[in-house]
Amino acid sequence: MISKEEQQFVFDYLKKVGVKHMEFFEELYDHIVTSFEDRVDKSQNISDHITNTIQPAFGGAVGIRIVQQKQEIQRSKMIKARFLSLFKEYFIGWPSVLISITLGLLIYLLNQFFDPKWILISFIVFGALCPLITSLYGIEKFRSYCRRNRLPYQLSDLNRRIASFSTIGVMSVNIVLNGTLLIASGSHNTGINFISELPYLQIPIGVVFILYTLVCVQLFKEKFIIKLAL
Repeated sequence: MISKEEQQFVFDYLKKVGVKHMEFFEELYDHIVTSFEDRVDKSQNISDHITNTIQPAFGGAVGIRIVQQKQEIQRSKMIKARFLSLFKEYFIGWPSVLISITLGLLIYLLNQFFDPKWILISFIVFGALCPLITSLYGIEKFRSYCRRNRLPYQLSDLNRRIASFSTIGVMSVNIVLNGTLLIASGSHNTGINFISELPYLQIPIGVVFILYTLVCVQLFKEKFIIKLAL
């Protein structure tokens, strides 16, 4: 076990070299502490161990930042692959496809009792904003937790990466509306009105936005841990 002074020294060192996100911070901290505890020369202090053993292994502070960037890129690819895999499951996977079918039937039934325009608007707004609001809340909650527990970091690369995916819904609204404006050129109806009058467009679009929300919620629950490898 290392002392509180040695622990603080490692914290200060990691912050000095630019390690800000929880995932890499904790991984590198564990690596340094384990290496220090297993050192051959027990008289070597933590400062000398970092200078003579840790930094050369990574290629100095620059090397540490390069490893951090590689991990962030790898995590982004993992999240993207998982995002696409989950979405695919809702269309061809069993029994996930039943959720898609149920959502389609739900929208169809709601159209029989309410204005399809407002059904579509409700599904789009919920699907676009729910993941974004959830991700922003998660980021702030994490920061609050770190401040309350006086942790040496306040950012999470995982939260940041998933937050970028949560903006897709908002951007998709603009794409959908602009796309329908082109399709509906020459018609007296445009945008939402045009889509609402065509069930074969309204129902799939509504289903996709809700599925997008479900996929984002599932991503929020996963860890995407990357082990440090030298």
